[in-house]
Amino acid sequence: RSQDDSARPIVVYVLDPVPCLFGAIASYVFAQAGYYAHLPAGDADEAAYRRMHVVGVGHLGVTFALDGDGFDNAMLRDLRRRDFPPRQHPTHAKERNRNSHAARLARA
Repeated sequence: RSQDDSARPIVVYVLDPVPCLFGAIASYVFAQAGYYAHLPAGDADEAAYRRMHVVGVGHLGVTFALDGDGFDNAMLRDLRRRDFPPRQHPTHAKERNRNSHAARLARA
């Protein structure tokens, strides 16, 4: 059985969810859910927030030595670069050269 668009859940995927980014998106979605609560789901675009699900897609903590004392930032950086390369990375655009500022940014 098909559902009309006003009844379908909406899923927002947050790739590489650093805690502050994931928290900001989840908080925003939650805060918007109360607006137009008195209207049926299809009567206001803003009502879509009530059926929105926020999903973080990231790495298991054990893969970057996450524990109660912190984590290994070099391991996490390597995982992020491997799995979520920036748009200009050669993985996405073979014709682009390496970022001339990458070494400086990595040292920062």
